[in-house]
Amino acid sequence: LDALKYKPETAAAANAVPDAWFTPLAPGWAQVEKQNVLVNMLSSILAGKPVDEVTKAADAQINQLINTQS
Repeated sequence: LDALKYKPETAAAANAVPDAWFTPLAPGWAQVEKQNVLVNMLSSILAGKPVDEVTKAADAQINQLINTQS
């Protein structure tokens, strides 16, 4: 992004990107958020469930929701 940081037409975005959090543009991302998929995943990990098991389940749920219309 360094080259873009100094061009007037791209400077604002290029300088903001390193500190930004982007929401995926997939149509079903609202459902992922609404159903607290990531929150539930992290809560399960904090409760002591195996990370690989919990992340695999969250990934499957996200795959089911991500390309559906909200």
